[in-house]
Amino acid sequence: MSDDMVVDLYDEDLDPAEVEQLTLALRRELLDVTEVEDVAQAQAGPAPPGSRAIGLAEIGSLIVTVKPTVEVLAKVVGVLRGWMASRKASGSAKKSTMRITVNGQTLELTPTAEQQQVLVEEFVKAAATGGEDNAEDSASAPGR
Repeated sequence: MSDDMVVDLYDEDLDPAEVEQLTLALRRELLDVTEVEDVAQAQAGPAPPGSRAIGLAEIGSLIVTVKPTVEVLAKVVGVLRGWMASRKASGSAKKSTMRITVNGQTLELTPTAEQQQVLVEEFVKAAATGGEDNAEDSASAPGR
């Protein structure tokens, strides 16, 4: 059984083209993870009438298809955290935020990784079980 993980990137200092470039770079990195079955750009809706496009892409949003187990989710979230940390180390992620949603569980990451370890562990466990373990419906990082 596979599930979709929605990953949304936000950065108020970047224009939409820059966010799109970051999203594509993150997509390539996620596709390198063996347990990731697919990574697609989220759709914002149907294309305007008369256009040749199938649908409009949602800027900064990816749909990641994975098996929702604790091990797989922990690995994928680890890759996402590492990606955010590398952006922070380069000084390019001062106002970046990443929102991850799986099985109705949402986690918001900011570049302050030290404060988020417990939230990540709780999120992974709750998302892998579909929230059956009395996990809170949502977790968000401090300093949001």
